[in-house]
Parts: sequence; structure tokens; C-alpha cells
Amino acid sequence: MPVESNAFGLRLAAALTAVGALAAGIVLAVHHPSRPGIALAALALWVAATTRWPRLWLFVLPAVLPAANFAPWTGWIVFDEFDLVFMGAAATGFAALVRPARDRALPGAAPGRGGLSRWQLIPLLLCAATASLAVVHGLAAGGGGSIGWYDEYLDPLNALRAGKGLIYALLLMPLIQHEFRRSGDEVVRHVAAGMLAGTTIVVIAVVVERTAYPGLFDFSQPYRTTALFWEMHVGGAAIDGYLALSWPFVAWAVQRSRTPLRWALAAALALLVGYACLTTFSRGLYLGVLGGIGVLYLGLARQPACTKLPPWRRRADIMLVVALLAQVAAVIGTESFMRARMKDAEGDLARRLVHWQRGIRLLHDPADWSFGRGSGRLPAEYAESVLEDELPGSAQAVSNIAGTHLILNGPGHLEALAGRYALTQRVPIESIAFSAAFDVHVDKPVRLGVSVCTMHLLYEGVCQRAEMNILPGAAPWQRMSLHLNGPRLPGDIRTLPTAVFAITVLDANSRVELDNIALLDDRLANVLQNGDFSQGLAHWFPLARNYFVPWHIDNFYLELLIEHGAAGLVAVALLLASALATLLSARPRESAGAPYFAASLVSALLVGTVSSLMDTPRVAFLLFFLALLSIQLGSTRGAFGRL
Repeated sequence: MPVESNAFGLRLAAALTAVGALAAGIVLAVHHPSRPGIALAALALWVAATTRWPRLWLFVLPAVLPAANFAPWTGWIVFDEFDLVFMGAAATGFAALVRPARDRALPGAAPGRGGLSRWQLIPLLLCAATASLAVVHGLAAGGGGSIGWYDEYLDPLNALRAGKGLIYALLLMPLIQHEFRRSGDEVVRHVAAGMLAGTTIVVIAVVVERTAYPGLFDFSQPYRTTALFWEMHVGGAAIDGYLALSWPFVAWAVQRSRTPLRWALAAALALLVGYACLTTFSRGLYLGVLGGIGVLYLGLARQPACTKLPPWRRRADIMLVVALLAQVAAVIGTESFMRARMKDAEGDLARRLVHWQRGIRLLHDPADWSFGRGSGRLPAEYAESVLEDELPGSAQAVSNIAGTHLILNGPGHLEALAGRYALTQRVPIESIAFSAAFDVHVDKPVRLGVSVCTMHLLYEGVCQRAEMNILPGAAPWQRMSLHLNGPRLPGDIRTLPTAVFAITVLDANSRVELDNIALLDDRLANVLQNGDFSQGLAHWFPLARNYFVPWHIDNFYLELLIEHGAAGLVAVALLLASALATLLSARPRESAGAPYFAASLVSALLVGTVSSLMDTPRVAFLLFFLALLSIQLGSTRGAFGRL
């Protein structure tokens, strides 16, 4: 009876989780800012697909992760389309656990052990407890009663945004165990294939971005690749963390390819990944990749000798290594932007040390040191406490009896930061002279800047601009219009199909109230969406310009300490140590994939010494997802076979 009662309790918990995930997915889809109908239909199709092919989520989650975010078009910061993919996978996965165990086995499957030891289970429980506490703490500290769909970094729901990566991964642990029990080899192959698909998406985005803006082979401009990681609109290291986690899977694809065609495809992907890594111009990523290569080499040295490679393969491998080294020489060995960054390494370290010290000062008492300031609280509390590194601006949609309008603020004190924060919207690119119009209210003279530029995310290309000095008027609201000056935006094949409209306050200690914003083309048609802010900040996307200090502490471990406290830092450290210990102790003959997983985790953790990772939810999820898979990897045999 106790066994049956326990099984019933587990099935009930799985059923409730499945219902909760499906309900959350439906709510998110219905409230999608741009296409709720399409989002709901896509969720339904995704649930149907994972019901028909239960292992599909193992491939799809890592495959779509780099692309499942349309924040510049939706205006969502806390939520994104990856949440919908995750909720659909969780709903069908936990629904499958409701069936009795004998009904869940696959005919012909080679089951793995799938169990966890006490020392593996304890870190999971600690992480679940500390992460949940940090999110609740962050919501309460941010004023949890005033939450909204378009909360940003200073708002309560930033606690969920910063904490969901770890929580999502932990929530999948029962599904990971279940799949490993069915066939551990298939789990690893599905995930590895998904990582390769996701990496392919990233490198294609990198090539398109660099072709459209600095030029594919121009390494002198201070242009750092961002791909589709829109979280970097306030800086950060999202692409660094992703590439650190993904490159070992590309190395696996090269190493395990046994036919010339498959090897050529894998080698081409390796060259593109090398190009993507180099064009981030990230010293932290370079360090992470080098450290990961060392771990991979040591891990492969433990593996039994493989079949003797044919002559064509040995020559091809040498050519690939030479080509990769040539890439490095082209980017670093010339007078490139990277050379300038290398020369400034000492000064940059000194600035980081000051930044880290200021961040640690946010911990005031033993409670802060033990449990942190709360998930997602770093930007708001750092900017409030450190006046030297204040936020350069903020935006808020406010409602009253007259309707909803925008309040756009400049920096609180520092004039040098004026104009470095803008509210933006993607608009169709047109080779015309644009004009803008808006209703405005100010209490004192304020300069307002308006622009339309070709740009991917952080770096402006061709622009049309205008500035206006706005004075208080006799009436509370004034209707203003202005023509933008500058060259017409190019519409050639190298240009991406959208431009970016931006509006910013150009004075410190100033604010502007705006409504009915319009960007007019030569037919006097408004190309902006939600210019009256009746949908809040839907379709509007904040953007920082060349100043990212308040949003990140630039250290994964300090980030955990400040927001989750020593308890959270220790819990995550134990989880990652458990994963690495499992990988390093795996028998070489039984877990051929262990060196690649270990290289992935070590690369990301080295990147974390100089970059924040928790505040980029998709990358944080991938880090912990791979760590949890690593903990289970000891239950599979022969994973990562031939392609």
C-alpha cells in the first residue's frame, strides 16, 4: 500500500505540473503582443507533436533556443517565445509521467539506470529551494503587487526573468530521468543533434549580421557580433555563454564523422563557429574556449584508441586545424579591434574590480550575505546605490482617466549618460526622408532626440536624425512634428529588411511625457505600432548605447552571491561540481560523450569569471540543462556514436 500510495502521489504531482504548464503556455500565447492567434495555434501543434513523438523536445529545445525570442518586435522582456516552447514540452512530458511505468516503456529500448545518488540529489534540492526563495524575495523587494506584461529590469517581474533559467532546467529533471531510463544513448544523441541545429542557426545569423553591417572580413571596426541574442540590448554576454556551451558539440560532429560529406559539413560548421567566436571580440570567450579545448583533449586522451583513420581523414583534419589557426591570425594577428581590446586588458580589469567591489557593497547584513538581495534585483539596487554608475534612462507606460501615455526619463544626474538610453521600435526600411510627430508634455525645457537607423541591435549604420528643444506650453499637451535629416536608408541586398526608430531624452534630470507617436513615410502613413501606448509597451523595446554597467555585475559567481546569497552560490556550485565529477569519473568505454559535456561546462564557467550568465535566461537554462544531463550521463553507455 505505501508503494502504491507513493506512486499515486507522484502521478498526481506530474498531472498537476502538466496542467499548470499547459495553462501557463495558453495564458502566454493569448497575451502575445503581436500574434496571439498564431502563438496559440503553434502551441497546440507543438503539444500535438510532442505527444506523438515523446522525445522530440530533447532535440527541439536546444535547437530553437537561439531563435525563439522576438523581443525587438514584441516588446516582451520578461517573457519570450522560448517560454511557449518550454511550457508545451513540460506539459506533454509530465502528462506522459501520469501513466503507470509499465505503459511508458518503449519496445526494444535499452534502458539506462537513470537513478540519482544521495550526493547528486542534495544539490538539486538545494538549488530548487534557493532559486525559488530568490525569485519570491525578488518579487517582494520589487513591489510584487504592481506587475505587468511589459515589466523591465527595474520592475518586479525581473525576478522571474533572471531566475527562470535555473528553475526551468530543474523542472525538467524528472523528464530527463524518465528519458534516460528508456534509453540514455538516444537522449544524448537527440540533445547533441539539437545543439548542432541551434549552433547552425547562430552562425548563419552571425554571417548575415556581419555581411549587412561591418562587412564579413572587416575586423578593424569596433563591432561585436550579437546574432539573435536580443538580451544583449543592455550589453551582457549571451552569445559568449552560448558559444562556450555549444562549440564542443561541433567538435564532436567533426570527430565522429566517418564519411567525406559528413566530415565536410561538420568542418564547415566548425569554421563558422570559430568565426563567430572570434568576431564577438570577447576575451572571456577566448579564455573559455581555450580552457575547454584543454579539458576536451585530456578527456579524449582517456578514451580507448579508436579505429585507425583513413589517409584522407588525417589530411582533412590537419587542413581544418590550419584553417582555424588562419582565422585566429586574421582576427587577432592584424591591427584589428581585438588588438585594441588586448591592449586595454589591464585597464579593463581595474574597472571590473571597482565594479565588483561596488556590487558586493549591496550586501549589507548577514541575511543579505546568506540569501542575497533577491533574483533580478541587481540592476535596480546597483543603479540606486552607485550614483557613479546610474541608469542612463527608463521608460514607463502610465494610465490615467485620459488614457495611457509614455514617460521617458533621462539619467538622474550624469549629463555624460544623456542620450544613451532609447525606446525603439522596428520599422520597415524605406529609402525616403522620414518625419515624426507626437504629443508631448514637459514641465521644463528638455531636448528630445529622434532617429531612424539601419542597425541590427547595438551599432548604428546609416541614420536620419533630428533634435528638438521642447518648452512648456500654455496647454498641458502640445503636438510637435519634425523632419529627420540625413541620407536615405539603403535598401540593397546587404541590408536587413528592418530599420530601428528610436526616441531618447538628451538631458540629465529630465523627463518627457509622450503620446500618439507617429513615424511618417512620404505617403504620410504612420509606420509605428502602438504609438498611443494603449497596449502598454507592446512593440517598444528599450536599448542602451555604449554603456552597460548597471545591468550586469560581469561575474557569474558574484551575480549568484548578490542575488541568491551564499546559500544559492553554494547550491549551484555543488550542482555544477556534481555534474563535472560525474563526467570526469565516467568510464571511458561507457560514456564517450563525457569529454564533450565537460568541455562545454568548463568553457561556460570560465566565461562566467568575467561575464554574467544568470541574467540571460536562455543561456542560463542551457547551462543548467546540460549540467543536469551530465549528472545523468553515467547511466548511459556508448553515447555520442558515429554520425
